[in-house]
Amino acid sequence: MISEEVANLLLDKHYNRLKHKRYG
Repeated sequence: MISEEVANLLLDKHYNRLKHKRYG
């Protein structure tokens, strides 16, 4: 299982990528 901290880090990276694609 993935710890919450690691999952949150991965989600942050993923969301940052989406934001860059949308608003970049």
